[in-house]
Amino acid sequence: DDGVGIELGSDESSVLVKAEALERLLARCLADDLAEVHSARVRVTRRGERLVTRTSLTLTATDVRRSHARARIVIDRELRAATGLDAGDLTVEVDGLLVGRGGAP
Repeated sequence: DDGVGIELGSDESSVLVKAEALERLLARCLADDLAEVHSARVRVTRRGERLVTRTSLTLTATDVRRSHARARIVIDRELRAATGLDAGDLTVEVDGLLVGRGGAP
């Protein structure tokens, strides 16, 4: 199974990066870098010359707007390092907001 890939480079020289590999990397970095993230799922696709990134997060009770901005920083940083491109059109969805002691539901 070759999986879905994102082609990077030019006509003369290009490389195909599995989207699944980028998605796992980004989800792990979000959970590692942002203390409020309990879990993350990421979907990366390409639309023309731009990436489209969709992220679903489960967060401890926090300022969601601040978490969105912080997620953008992490995703942009990691995608630039891996592909030379930023997150492009970024959608962040909050699937769960954990409240209570220690972020318990």
